[in-house]
Amino acid sequence: MEADYLTTEEAAQLLGVSNSRVRQLLGSGKLVGIHEGSRYRGYWKIDPYQVELYQLSRKGPGAPKRK
Repeated sequence: MEADYLTTEEAAQLLGVSNSRVRQLLGSGKLVGIHEGSRYRGYWKIDPYQVELYQLSRKGPGAPKRK
């Protein structure tokens, strides 16, 4: 694997989710990556910047504070 890209396992660890959840996010387009190889024996290459963008998109303002 090239040093400039993350594996699905590495991205999962950074995001605090499972490897299969990262693959779901990639398949749905919510997380951007490059798929190499065949459909069943291929692998994903994920730019660390894309993981950071996904993390930022998930951080909303949150619920308003109660008075």
